[in-house]
Amino acid sequence: MSLRKYFKSRGLAINMIACAAFLALAVYGWGLPVADLLRYFWILVACLMIVVGLAVLAGFILRKISHRHDDQ
Repeated sequence: MSLRKYFKSRGLAINMIACAAFLALAVYGWGLPVADLLRYFWILVACLMIVVGLAVLAGFILRKISHRHDDQ
């Protein structure tokens, strides 16, 4: 059982290393400025926050709607 848990967590680590290697290749091999890379990263973080915020808002609205029907 412990081997199965080890292989699951290793997949995430390998994906993160591959992503970091791709970003390093973009900076080193293709000449992408680090400032542009960081700007794209912050745009990605902002978009992710918007999506998560909308999901929280949708969950809140659905919860209010379901509790409203329980009160009647």
